[in-house]
This record gives sequence, structure tokens and C-alpha cells, in this order.
Amino acid sequence: MVTDRERSSDIETAYARKTRARILAAAERRFKHYGYAKTSMVDIASDCAMSHANVYRFFSSKNDLVDAIARTWLAKSEKTCRDVVKLPLPASERLVEFIVALHRWKLREYVRDSRAHELLAVASHEHRPFVAVHLAVLADL
Repeated sequence: MVTDRERSSDIETAYARKTRARILAAAERRFKHYGYAKTSMVDIASDCAMSHANVYRFFSSKNDLVDAIARTWLAKSEKTCRDVVKLPLPASERLVEFIVALHRWKLREYVRDSRAHELLAVASHEHRPFVAVHLAVLADL
């Protein structure tokens, strides 16, 4: 039997996930439109119709937001690569398809969008831990 406390906790968790997703979406839009340097936590909070203090409850800094966005993007590239690895082709052909798919994905997501490229550069500038994780995931495929 589910208690009121457990039900309340589930609702709070769902609300927190939705709020976090709203903040991430607003941040991504603003970063892509104005760039990293011209975007503040206050701007993002305003876009979400919430206080900047509330944004800080979910992300301790603008860099934390950038990292979360970059992790989401890199997860999409990993999925693209995972799909290629599953193709019923000889290993050499899969390797070529893997490289081509990753290249096309990067062209589509970053190269043609200078603000997105800037954001990924900011995120990976100090070789943050999630970059190492991403590279390990790709190596394991």
C-alpha cells in the first residue's frame, strides 16, 4: 500500500524533473540565441517565469547548466552511434558507417550552429568528467 508520504514524494520528484527540464530547455534556447557570454541565470529564470533562486536550486551555476545540456547532446550522439553498431554489416563497414554517422550528426548539431558549437566548446574546455565518460562510451561501442 502506498502511503501519503510516498505519494507526495513521487509528486515532488515528478515536479522537480519537469522543472529541471523546463530550465534546461529555456537555457538551451537562450544559449543558442544569445550565446554563452550574453546569457545569465536571471535571463533563464525570467524565461521560465521563476526566480533565479529557484534556478539555483536545480543548477548551482551557469556551467552546471551547460554541462547538463552538453550531456544531453552527447547522449543523442551516443544513441546514433549505438544504432550504427547494431547494423548487420561486417565490422569494417560498421566502422565506416560509425564515423560517417558521427560526422553527420556533429555537422547537423554543431558545425552549422555556431552558438551550439560555442556551448559545446565551453562545456568541454576543461575536459570535464562527462567528456571522458562520453569518450569511454564511444570506445566501448
